Amino acid sequence: MLYDAILFDLDGTAIPGVEVGMPSEALVKAAKEFKQQGHLCVATGRAWPPSKNVVKALGLIDPCILCGGALIVDPVKEQVLWQEVIDANSLKELFELTAKHGYPSGYATGLTYRRLEKGNGVSTIKNVNTFYVYGLQPDKVPEVIDNLKHIPHVNIARAYSWDLDDGIDLHITNIQATKEHAVFELCKILDVNPLNVAGVGDGFNDIHLFNAVGHKVAMGNAAEELKELADEVIESLDDDGLAKFIRDVT
Repeated sequence: MLYDAILFDLDGTAIPGVEVGMPSEALVKAAKEFKQQGHLCVATGRAWPPSKNVVKALGLIDPCILCGGALIVDPVKEQVLWQEVIDANSLKELFELTAKHGYPSGYATGLTYRRLEKGNGVSTIKNVNTFYVYGLQPDKVPEVIDNLKHIPHVNIARAYSWDLDDGIDLHITNIQATKEHAVFELCKILDVNPLNVAGVGDGFNDIHLFNAVGHKVAMGNAAEELKELADEVIESLDDDGLAKFIRDVT
């Protein structure tokens, strides 16, 4: 066996980048076969509720990295194994600034997930793992990040949007809660060496995933900046690239 574990993104890697996307039969079959010899784990920006059906369809039993690296969940017991939250002051600013500018937003806390109406300045929520800003036009992203980047102790990662074709979402977490941080925590839980782990992704926030694993795998449909960092570029989502990769190392 080449790897003790394979970690993979969901949207654009394992499933189409839509909220109700589901894995192909080929991926379900490949996952079932690999689980007999190694750990197979999700590493996604999604919260648990929109990830659950995909995880269950794949039959995954190993811990999942969710919320862009702010949460690790046991998918069988549906229990939080590790998490980081955004500090209260930073969270208050996020609620206020997104309401002020009218950015569509939402948040994940533990195993729950909520989308907010535009301009909803709710600021009484606590223990938020990830704050989301949705459906930005690519040319507006620098402006939005500029409006938010002064907020202390947070990391702002870009991800492809469900809401807008070619759009960008922002996943905002505690600065100590990227996919990179979560991979190291997950490897402690699994008792494996990160150097013996493969990470497969397609998007901007998978740069953090690549920073933590021994073998970096980019999808054929991945962002060019991710491909440049990859040890290997495999076939695209439409050609079942992830399923073929898993099958080839099984």
